[in-house]
Amino acid sequence: MTVFQYISLYIMLGCVNNLIIMLILDYVDRKGGLTERFHPTTEQVVWGLILWPVTGWIFWSEFFKTWWKNNQ
Repeated sequence: MTVFQYISLYIMLGCVNNLIIMLILDYVDRKGGLTERFHPTTEQVVWGLILWPVTGWIFWSEFFKTWWKNNQ
């Protein structure tokens, strides 16, 4: 793989990860679970895409911990 392919794969995985997270947040918002709707700015989206492994790890670890707690 070339550097361009690695960068493209990194961005593509980040987009898929962020899309899934945004769909989950939208679902929870429609169910009335959020106190305030999340509307990210362009800068926040870009930073989220650059740092997606960190933000993804934090979101998914907390998501599954909460899911496990609520379904026991």
